[in-house]
Amino acid sequence: MLKMYQEQLGSGSAPEYWDENWGRAELTQFFSDVRICENDPVFDVLMQKLRPDGLFLEGGCGPAQWVKYLADRGYRAVGVDFAARTVARIHEVAPELDVRVADIAALPFADGEVHSYYSGGVVEHIEGGPEAALREARRVLRPDGWFLCSVPDDSFLRRRLFRGAQTDRFDLEPKLSVRRVARTEEEPGSSQLAFFQYAFTEPEFTRLLEDAGFAVERTFGYSLVWGLMELPRFAALYRGAFAMASGLRDRLRGRNGGHRDDAAVAAAPPGQLATATATAVAPAAGSRSGDFLRRTLVKEDRQTPLVGPLINLLCEYGAYMRMFVARPR
Repeated sequence: MLKMYQEQLGSGSAPEYWDENWGRAELTQFFSDVRICENDPVFDVLMQKLRPDGLFLEGGCGPAQWVKYLADRGYRAVGVDFAARTVARIHEVAPELDVRVADIAALPFADGEVHSYYSGGVVEHIEGGPEAALREARRVLRPDGWFLCSVPDDSFLRRRLFRGAQTDRFDLEPKLSVRRVARTEEEPGSSQLAFFQYAFTEPEFTRLLEDAGFAVERTFGYSLVWGLMELPRFAALYRGAFAMASGLRDRLRGRNGGHRDDAAVAAAPPGQLATATATAVAPAAGSRSGDFLRRTLVKEDRQTPLVGPLINLLCEYGAYMRMFVARPR
């Protein structure tokens, strides 16, 4: 597995880091634009596993857009997060939502109370390892429930980019240092870099889930754009293309200056970057080019005519995240 450190912006294990990260987000935009959820590559599989009469839990919910989306559609949806200031902001903006301050390793739910549990890019940030959080997920899930858990993928691309015992990538923003490790463990931080997350191979994380009492039904890679960000010079090319597309969109729509969608892009975590990007730069809804961009670059729809198989291949070998669809054994 990979252990990833980033420029000293705070540890990924600390709530203060995420309060600061989500403090840049426009929560009203996350709540008002359904494309944030519907364009997510995990949308279809998540909706397939929900039951209207079952409790949905998002562990590590951040700005809680999934809780908002599902609650508005009649589902019993709850979010928990250890970032207390972020939860307080959610209560101010959307007091009707059931979002609580809680530790995902000590959830405020009874045994078997939850039917569907979504953990999107959360457990990898626990430096001591995800085992306790996975066992807690198993405890709260019903025997017929589902656990949808995504973590960064130690993919074929990453194994080529980070071959050595340690690889420093100070050309990235923020600066990144990556080590190959045999196990998860807490370590003293440095004055320059702080622990951010782990990336797991598919067999490694499957074993962790099985040890916690789950059977993995399927896995798939997603968030290809963010995975390609680790290629040399790709990030600069992407930012340039984004700026050009944003300027073209503003001219076509007759707008001047910046657009508030930029905040969603800046604040988006890896699993949601492409979704936020398309929300900001896609052409008018219903246009042929806009629909194609949404289905390929953003939703990563494997059923897209002609390019679907290519999307699937690229996501399996180079995507940033991997989703594990599991159920209790």
